Amino acid sequence: MKIYLKKKSQNETNQIIFTLKTEKSFKVLSNAFEKEAKNLSKFPGFSSDFKKTLNISNPDGSSLITAGLGTKEELNTEKLREAFALAIGKAKSLKLSKIFISLEGLEKYFDEERLTEALVFAAFAMNSKLTKFKTSKNKTSAIEVCFTTSGTPSKKLKVGLESGTAQGKALLLCREWGDTPGNFMTPTLFAKSVQSEAKKRPGLECQVWNKARITKEKMGGLLGVSKGSDEEPRFIVLKYMGGSEKKKPLCLVGKGLTFDAGGISLKPASGMDEMRYDMCGGAAVAASMMAIADAKLKTNVIALIPSSENLMNGSANKPGDILTFRNKKTAEVLNTDAEGRLILADALSYASELKPAAIFDAATLTGAMVVALGNVHTGFYTRDDKLATQIQSVEQDAGERLWRMPLTDYHVSDIKGRFADLANMGSSRGAGSAQAAGFLEQFVDSRIPWAHFDIAGTAWNTGNRQSYCPTKGASGVLVRSFFELAKLF
Repeated sequence: MKIYLKKKSQNETNQIIFTLKTEKSFKVLSNAFEKEAKNLSKFPGFSSDFKKTLNISNPDGSSLITAGLGTKEELNTEKLREAFALAIGKAKSLKLSKIFISLEGLEKYFDEERLTEALVFAAFAMNSKLTKFKTSKNKTSAIEVCFTTSGTPSKKLKVGLESGTAQGKALLLCREWGDTPGNFMTPTLFAKSVQSEAKKRPGLECQVWNKARITKEKMGGLLGVSKGSDEEPRFIVLKYMGGSEKKKPLCLVGKGLTFDAGGISLKPASGMDEMRYDMCGGAAVAASMMAIADAKLKTNVIALIPSSENLMNGSANKPGDILTFRNKKTAEVLNTDAEGRLILADALSYASELKPAAIFDAATLTGAMVVALGNVHTGFYTRDDKLATQIQSVEQDAGERLWRMPLTDYHVSDIKGRFADLANMGSSRGAGSAQAAGFLEQFVDSRIPWAHFDIAGTAWNTGNRQSYCPTKGASGVLVRSFFELAKLF
């Protein structure tokens, strides 16, 4: 996809313009279209309401696409992303090969860097669809997007374009990893793909631990879950040191369960194909690292991704089995389908040993989170109020809805084991997501700020909530949030 920024010139056909709803009428957010603005209301179907788009065919055959942003009071960068995404979708449906967007006037309403960052990201987000497994492919080329300014583009606009491009490319990568079916996305293949992407980015190191190394590192949770599959586990380590050597790194941990059938506690057949998405936490963490490296952020970040399948054969975990983790704690496996916390436990133990500034983990962990928040918000758990404030501070710029959930000693007491230190299922009914967070907490050094993000509801099929996400398929959630959070460390 070609996206660029340049000074405005003549003969720029096929335009997208944004409109703002006012008390009595509407306002076009571009000084370059004052003349056209007078006639917009005459066209049937025109509206400046949020998410309303209209294509107006000009006499010369070109298109003018309007994108409504709603009222000024409700205006923010996320609304800009969504409105622009719909306008790009309209342009693609018209089979336009190139579209122009004048930024003149928009800078009055948005920070210039955030302006281009949001628009560029939205353009990338509308360009993802897994088609490589189809024999008859739609060969239409990607739309070319050109942003124009009245003068020479400012440094902030250029920085925003670069940042939006880094995040947009990472988003597409995250979605592709999530959408790829399990037979083409085993732990080994996922690790190879991450390694391949890391090699393209100077300053980003990648190590992949095989089963022998995982065994040597005493990661009993990851080994235990993987026993039910012929595919070996992998442990992926990504390291980016773009900040001061004296600066402690941020540590990102992502669940990389490439397919989850539930093990002996077998899942229902209906919808099981969607368990390819059980690695979306790992995909988000890996993709975030690609974006951080591409944007050359002045920060230090280490990412850890335990990757496995959860299937069943004669060697698989049985309900009641006891596993020993890296930090020597033990847990009863009461339900083999609660496996995410088992592989994350080893990764969080190792993360704590690195003594980072903070640890964030991401996982499609519990169906209970889907019940609690649906596919609108990502729930996160932390006992650290300062860390919670930092997380909430990036919500606006990232455009991802994050909701703090309660984590208390009651939830921890619910996962105490009968024959081992812990149990991987709670003893009381309800609060399943909080109990899972309580389990994970037992593997984090209490002196290190830590937050757990449960993306079970927001990792896929969110197109009915955000116009730049697919109705069916991986969303790429948390790529932007982790990118923004990395700037704080």
